[in-house]
Amino acid sequence: MTFFAIGYMVIWLLLLGYTAFIHGQQRGLEREVGLLQELVEERVD
Repeated sequence: MTFFAIGYMVIWLLLLGYTAFIHGQQRGLEREVGLLQELVEERVD
């Protein structure tokens, strides 16, 4: 039974770590899109 509990905890930790990683990547992409939008707006003006 202990192995099932440990396995369950490991799976949840992996999922949480993956979610945190994706969140960081998403934040970086949002910053990059914002910068690109500013560059496009400067060129249009």
